[in-house]
Formats: sequence, C-alpha cells, structure tokens
Amino acid sequence: MLHNRPARWLSLLLLTASCAVWSLPEDAEQPVEVDAASAEFEESGVTLFKGTEDKPAVITQGSLRISGLTIRIVEAEQELRSVHATGTPASFAQQPASDQAVVHASGASILLDNVKQLLVIEQDATFRQEGREGQSHRIEYDLTTHKATFEGSPNGGRVRMNLQSRPETP
Repeated sequence: MLHNRPARWLSLLLLTASCAVWSLPEDAEQPVEVDAASAEFEESGVTLFKGTEDKPAVITQGSLRISGLTIRIVEAEQELRSVHATGTPASFAQQPASDQAVVHASGASILLDNVKQLLVIEQDATFRQEGREGQSHRIEYDLTTHKATFEGSPNGGRVRMNLQSRPETP
C-alpha cells in the first residue's frame, strides 16, 4: 500500500532511535540516514534495504553505522527487534559510551538483536576496539556489559587476537 510508506519511514526512524540503550545518548537525538539502491516495506514489520557491491546500503544515526549488501530490519509491536546486515563484508561501528572507543565489527553476517542486546558477527568475523583486535568464525558482543566472546569455527578454525596495552590514565 503506497499510502502507508510515510508511516513506515517514520516508524523506522523512531525504532532505530530505540537502540539508544547501548549507545551515546546523543545518537538517539540524531537523524537516521539511509543510503540504499532500493528499499522494500512489508506489512509484517520487515524493511529491506539493498545496496550493490560497489556501494552497499548504509544506515547511520549519530555514531552508529551499519552497512551491507542487504540490511533487514524487523519490528514488532512498534519495537525494533533486529537489524541484520549481510555482505562482503557487512560492517558495524558505534561508540558505546563517551568514555569508550568506537567498536568496529565486520563479517559476512552481522545481527544486531535489540531484544537480547547482542551483536553477533559471523563468517570471517572481526572485532576491533581501542587497539585490540580479534578474528574468528563467530563473535558475540553483549551491548549491555560490553563483553566480546570469540569462537573458532566448528571444523577447527582458531581465534586470532592482537592485544595492545592501553596507556595508563593519570
């Protein structure tokens, strides 16, 4: 239905702002910007943005940036449930708090589960924050506790880490 599209866009803007629980307070006050080659809206609460290999779809709001060949947003009962980006690679970046460095993640699949407050990066997954970087098959990042868990692949793939010491604060 064409007449519901403005309401769906408004809904997307309001729902994306609900991610503010685990981000900079200013992020929720920033406009949501979407750059995509195409967009599809479904009455079921699913919004799909598509990009190209040369120019992936990108959603930004303040310090939050998610990109991928496809970005699928699921909402239910006027709440953001998940954002799932896929691509080669899909990427995520956000500053969790004003006293913390930006989190950068990439992989073939990135799922932001707003209900569980969990970021799941899979297949050639990388995670970087404050001079520390890890690579593995699967990475889970708890958006509430800021804890990252790395898992090797089921066929014996290993976790690789690069840890740099942090400078002491006076």
